[in-house]
Order: sequence, then C-alpha cells, then structure tokens
Amino acid sequence: FLPKSAVGGGWIGDRYPLCIDLPGQHFLKPGAKYKFLGGSSESRLHHPHKLWTNDEKIKLFVLSSASSLYEKLCSPDSNGNCQFSNTVTLDEEISCYGNECEVDTVIIVQVTAGAFYEYHRKPCVQTTFFEGGTKVVSGGGNKYNKAMCANPKMEVAASMCCGDLGPDVAKYHYKPQYHGEVVSAQTNIDICAADSQTVCDPTTHEPYA
Repeated sequence: FLPKSAVGGGWIGDRYPLCIDLPGQHFLKPGAKYKFLGGSSESRLHHPHKLWTNDEKIKLFVLSSASSLYEKLCSPDSNGNCQFSNTVTLDEEISCYGNECEVDTVIIVQVTAGAFYEYHRKPCVQTTFFEGGTKVVSGGGNKYNKAMCANPKMEVAASMCCGDLGPDVAKYHYKPQYHGEVVSAQTNIDICAADSQTVCDPTTHEPYA
C-alpha cells in the first residue's frame, strides 16, 4: 500500500500519468496499443470466466467495417483483404463509430470472423487512496457478499441497474456492449437513467448514498 522505490532511484510509477487523467475513450487516442490474438478471443491481460473463451453465445465486441479503428487494425490491401500486424499502435486520435461510442473502454475486439485484437492501455498509475470512493460488489443472485471501495472516475466495474425487474431485484451487467465490459460510475448512472432505471446497492436495493 506504500510507494515502492525503484531500482534506479525515485519511485515506481514516476513520470507516468495518473490513470484518472487518461482521456475519455483512451482506446481511440494516440498511443493506444492493440496486440493480435489470431483466432482466439481469450485475453492475455485479464481473467475472464473460463467458460467465456471461444463460446459462441458470449457477446463479443465486433467492429464495424465502416469504423476508423477497423481500418487501422485490418489494414486492408487493394483487394480489401485484411493484413493483420502483431501489434498496432495508434499514432493519431480517431473518431468512434457505432458501438465504439457507447463504451468507456474495450478489452477484446473482433475485426473479422476469427480475427481478434486485445487492447493494451497506456501505462498509468492508480493511487491507493482517493477522494469520493464508491462501493462496488461481487457475487450473484442474492449473495453480493463481497464489497470494496473503488474510484468512481475509473472504469472498474460492470453496470448494475434497479427498477425493471421489480423493487427488490438488481440487474447485474445491465445491457452490456460485450461480456466483461467495465464502466465508470457516471457511465453506469447514464446507462440506468436512459431506461428510467436507478443505480442501487444490490444488498439493500436502496440508492447509493
């Protein structure tokens, strides 16, 4: 929990930006890096549920062929065939298109059938202590029995809304753009409000304080 000294002097994380200072939709900004996974949708950086890997029922984040990100990752030849590179690093900001405009970040993106890239966020520093923390929980059904404090400015938890399934039901992972999607607290509020839902504590079904 305390700052760690670096081998060359100073502290680990010196000269890196704070993660909360990264721009919105940083996956479309200069320096955003994508690593080619080939035909596997399994993340090498994260730990999704093992049953999600290569399961056709799992909702993937599929790029539109009309998007600028698709163009960068596909790099089509004169015949329109994708020429995939092992690593693609954006050298300029690109505009979002379609479902890209609906997310805070991405993890795995599908460019074409059987061709996946994993997004590598630019290195940044997260602080142990921060102001305005909000509660996030894990579990399922009526057993949301693990909780912690998270930075509301970071995309660190799935969406959760209350209201559409009755007064005593919280719907976890509400209308995700892809399985494993994480959002910031404000994005969660916006997602719920768009459907006249509320953000609540699933253990009490009361609004968050």
